[in-house]
Amino acid sequence: MSSYRIIPPVCRNKCFFDITCISLIILLTCCFFYITGCSTHARQDRHSEYFDPLLKLVDTVHIDKKSLALAHLDSAFRAFPDPGKGDIFSFDSIMFEQAIFPQRDYIKAFSYADSMLMITKSVPDNEIDAQRLSWALTAKGDCFRYVKKYEDALQYFELAQQIALKYIKNKCFLPRYDRNMGILMSRQGRYQSAAGFFLKEYDDLKKYCPADNYARLLNQERCFMNATTSYIQAGMYDSAWFYSLKALDMISIMEKLPDHPQSIRYVKGIILRYQAEILTAKKMFYQAEPLYKEGYESSIAIDLPFAQGTLNILSEFYLDTGKSDSAKKYLDAVKLSLDAAPSETEYKGWLRRKARYFAFNKRFDSAFSYQLLYDTFSDSIETRDKNFASRDIGKEYENVELKNLNEDLQKEGKLKNFYLLISAIIIIMAATIASLIWYNLKRTKLLNMRVQEKNNEVEEAFASLEQSHTENTRLMRIVAHDLQSPIAAIRNIMFSLLKKEHLEAQHATFVRIHESCEDAIVLIKNLLNSQPEKQESILEPVNISTLLENCVYLLQSKADEKNQQLEMDVEEAEGWVNRQKIWRVFSNLINNAIKFSYPGTVINITLEKKGPKILISIRDHGIGIPEDLKDKIFNVSGKATRHGTAGEQSYGLGLSICEKIIAEHKGKLWFESTEGEGSVFYVELSSGNDPAL
Repeated sequence: MSSYRIIPPVCRNKCFFDITCISLIILLTCCFFYITGCSTHARQDRHSEYFDPLLKLVDTVHIDKKSLALAHLDSAFRAFPDPGKGDIFSFDSIMFEQAIFPQRDYIKAFSYADSMLMITKSVPDNEIDAQRLSWALTAKGDCFRYVKKYEDALQYFELAQQIALKYIKNKCFLPRYDRNMGILMSRQGRYQSAAGFFLKEYDDLKKYCPADNYARLLNQERCFMNATTSYIQAGMYDSAWFYSLKALDMISIMEKLPDHPQSIRYVKGIILRYQAEILTAKKMFYQAEPLYKEGYESSIAIDLPFAQGTLNILSEFYLDTGKSDSAKKYLDAVKLSLDAAPSETEYKGWLRRKARYFAFNKRFDSAFSYQLLYDTFSDSIETRDKNFASRDIGKEYENVELKNLNEDLQKEGKLKNFYLLISAIIIIMAATIASLIWYNLKRTKLLNMRVQEKNNEVEEAFASLEQSHTENTRLMRIVAHDLQSPIAAIRNIMFSLLKKEHLEAQHATFVRIHESCEDAIVLIKNLLNSQPEKQESILEPVNISTLLENCVYLLQSKADEKNQQLEMDVEEAEGWVNRQKIWRVFSNLINNAIKFSYPGTVINITLEKKGPKILISIRDHGIGIPEDLKDKIFNVSGKATRHGTAGEQSYGLGLSICEKIIAEHKGKLWFESTEGEGSVFYVELSSGNDPAL
């Protein structure tokens, strides 16, 4: 006899009717909620007719009236009742440009850059969104560049370039990334490489951007000018002179276009001043003097700091040529200009040249006083810059960001209240439905109810487990897939560089980087395999010695950060192994040795053949392993994690992975360690050409 209770037809129909009616009511309510929400959020992205004239005014107004134009734009923006995301982005963009230069208010610049990032989508839906995201990432990179955090700047520039390459069809966006790389190279003192990126920017502008356009011509002139300054800093004055003439050729083309005479005269003045510096370096003083003066006259009305710098250089020029009176005249002019418009960079240069002027005139007491002022002022600037670079910029502009967020929240307050009301109605209806369902279910037998509940619990648990497994697999493949593109790009760049002629040391470095990229790509493909758990290791004959040497070579730069030395004593040996997995073992073990060794110590790495076996050892002189952790370091639990000697984070996964890989190769992995003295990790593998591990 069945244990299930048969519900009479009348009762079944009544329950079904009750639940259906209530479900229909909820469905209609949700539709109303969705339509209302959509109509509320479908606000206009851009109000061009209102904002574009204001933005153009700020962009084109004379420098003397720039602050008034910015104040007018800010007032108009605050007064507009409901600006769209496009309006906010355009406002933040132009305010960012003013904050970064000429105001040099980097705290404010960070806030505008982050505001732009907040209103952009991490995965753009269209080209406009992609352009905004790319520009916002570039702006954040510029902020880090100006506060001398070049690694962070490079990270944001690379992200911006990836967005441009992947989502933006208009390739006129690409040249700006060449310029960013050129600037970073220049900051590293790699001036020839910087010049190469600036010239590549010129080629990309010519290839991708519209012709006969003033903005493009101005950018092309800037490419030649940046290349000129890079070659000046590199001491390659003939190349610098050549590209300065190229920049003047661009000026000749620009002079044929209307409406920009003052801007063109200013840009031409910059070129002439740098030409004067080239002539001065070549001791051609007579030709250099009028170019300095014309450069000053062209920039005084537009770029006062540049004009002050020209006056400073002129004073030094006259000291170099023995004209002390002329030098004094320009030093006095610099002082008057600095009193009206202070500039710490030019004031520092003025102090140095003032000391030199007095030394030239054998007034050594005065020279010593100014030299002391110069040293004190330089030290204070250097200290301040170091402190600024180490400050947490996020906290400094947090209040500004919160204020803007609060304004947005107030605008959407009424909408959220409406959503709250609808949610309350839905909750009440859901409670009513639950009561009706309970009223019908409790009339069944207790055993039936319990069996059904258990079945439901098992099904829900299984579904949750399956969903969790599927999601984890999907996330792993997404990460692996996203890593594939940048690593492939690095590999392709290295492949191109290997085709060119380089010094032997450079070529060896490029080969190692290319091989590392190949190994990483193979590893990523394994992760993307649909059934990685069934994938057996692919073994191949590998020169273990070369593999270990390459790994040490690539990790030496990390050891250099802690003033450590990686010393190798390696015999020639080959074995049948999975190249990528054994690389992971070597990399993990050497990384751990660097992490847990003290600065200034030596890490010894040896490889020796012992009959049919290969023995690798990595010996450090670090903190060692305590007795209570020795039986836990190969576990995945993470209970054996500790910080490195420089505070490095440890996750407790590397050694467990190494042990699994060595077990797959039928090898051995063990260690010896004394707390406070250091550790030695040993890896034993089969040598020879026998693939049967």
